[in-house]
Amino acid sequence: IAPIFFLIAALFVLPPVREATWKDSKQKLGSRQLFFAVTTLTLIGVFLSPSAEDNELDERVDGISNERTEVPRQVRSAIKTYEKNKTKKLSELIEKTPKDARELAIGFAASSEVASEHFESFYRCLGDFVHSKSGDLELDTVMGWCLQNFQRDPEAFVKEQSLYSYFDVRQQFSMWDGSHPKSVEAIKSRLNDPSSFKHDETRFRIEKRSGTARLIVLTQFRGTNAFGGVVRGIAKTVVDPNTGEVLEVEID
Repeated sequence: IAPIFFLIAALFVLPPVREATWKDSKQKLGSRQLFFAVTTLTLIGVFLSPSAEDNELDERVDGISNERTEVPRQVRSAIKTYEKNKTKKLSELIEKTPKDARELAIGFAASSEVASEHFESFYRCLGDFVHSKSGDLELDTVMGWCLQNFQRDPEAFVKEQSLYSYFDVRQQFSMWDGSHPKSVEAIKSRLNDPSSFKHDETRFRIEKRSGTARLIVLTQFRGTNAFGGVVRGIAKTVVDPNTGEVLEVEID
């Protein structure tokens, strides 16, 4: 439709432009100039027109709307986003922001006819698999596992996914050096000279036991001892994954 619209616009607009040019400069627009103008407007229409893929996605979303109540615009957008990204590897999703990851999960859950009250659980399920499974797995595969677990026992699934949110946990870490600021504060408070602290590397893992989850942060650092010598150390902090508060600190 867009290319046709711009072609028609060119046919209507160019004659007045041609006439105005003649009045102002007494020079007529040449056939090459007219051809270039019409072609340019038509190409603009081609680029602005939806692709076959977008049309197919629109038809699918419309189909979902017909099967249930009308799908909200935000959810329609999420479904499209999911369809465009469902073959991505988990390794490509590690750095996703909570907002982007949540959109993917909502897109899958909505297209699978999951009630909106459970969207958050699917978002957390995606994060759990991104954290714990092979990075070579595809998004569509692990979301299928989330759906299977949900269908098997919805109540147990929601309870399990309420323990922590991987993508939100990642927001607790510094985007500059990967450190965990609250762990760094706790470590510094136990050093002989807090100002000598130098961060080297931070790694973390999530431990789930007996219906609870803990964030384990391992921080490698340097600092000076009581004699002024530089020493290396490794600190283990146990952190609440939902609040980021440090619960325990061990320094070797």
